[in-house]
Amino acid sequence: MDDVDFSTDLGALTVANGSTNISQLEHFTEIELKGFVTENPDLWFYQLVHLSLLGLMLLLGFIKGFWIAVVFLKGATKMHDQMLQR
Repeated sequence: MDDVDFSTDLGALTVANGSTNISQLEHFTEIELKGFVTENPDLWFYQLVHLSLLGLMLLLGFIKGFWIAVVFLKGATKMHDQMLQR
């Protein structure tokens, strides 16, 4: 195994075994080192976390947009009222 992607292969071994040893890579095929995301038993949890974060970002984005619109409209109303009073 000459072409080892150290960022993923060794990282996966470090997490799985608690330590990294280059000789451990010789016993695994490329597919075993990379694994499949769909085979993760906790996949539902990670999907739930990502979906919750997406929903939270959308909600906060709408709240922020609404708040900015309110502030701009108040400012524009105040400015126009001052201009029309003169």
